[in-house]
Amino acid sequence: MRNNPSRKIIKMLHDSFVFEEKTLLDFQYDCYAKLPGSLNKKELERVRMILDVIMLQTINHANIISDLIAKFYERTAKKL
Repeated sequence: MRNNPSRKIIKMLHDSFVFEEKTLLDFQYDCYAKLPGSLNKKELERVRMILDVIMLQTINHANIISDLIAKFYERTAKKL
């Protein structure tokens, strides 16, 4: 009986992880696609810096979710 809610929680965490990763890729692609072609070197560096910060924050979110999944599996394995 406990196994069923565990699977649901893991599925929800997994879906959250995939959402974070997919959202990051889509966002980066959209941002780069919408950049005007006439940026100078300094402007392009600023854009890359901002997008890199956003990417790092999203990767941190995905890491938090993956850590939760790993801890959940560890707890479940100890109970078996």
